[in-house]
Amino acid sequence: MNQHGSKPCGEDVRLRVVKLVCEEGWKPAEVAQAMGCSVRSIQLWVQKSSRGRKKTALKTGKAPGATPKLDSQQKQRLLKLLAAGPEAAGFEGQHWTCARINELTQKEFDVSYHVRSLPALLKSLGWSSHFT
Repeated sequence: MNQHGSKPCGEDVRLRVVKLVCEEGWKPAEVAQAMGCSVRSIQLWVQKSSRGRKKTALKTGKAPGATPKLDSQQKQRLLKLLAAGPEAAGFEGQHWTCARINELTQKEFDVSYHVRSLPALLKSLGWSSHFT
């Protein structure tokens, strides 16, 4: 058994584990040893599935991820500000940098980004991520 919790288990493994405990009468410790899962994970899966009656509770879902810092309207506004160019936003020169874009998001939306996370935001908006 893994000393630091369970190994990653897919939906099929979770369903089998719950079936072994709830329908076939295995003890969680026996299943843990046989399947390489932690006893605590097994207990949680059994509880979550209402002792095997709600198998859909064990389905794998996509992790939700972090809540976006900008909503869709703010992202559209950011696109317009970027399209207008750096000089329209009060910067000298015609080149956007991640530091400038971060300064812009702070000023316009009171939202701060780490300069290393801005390329992903820009890419999601359809902008090139070749900024420094």
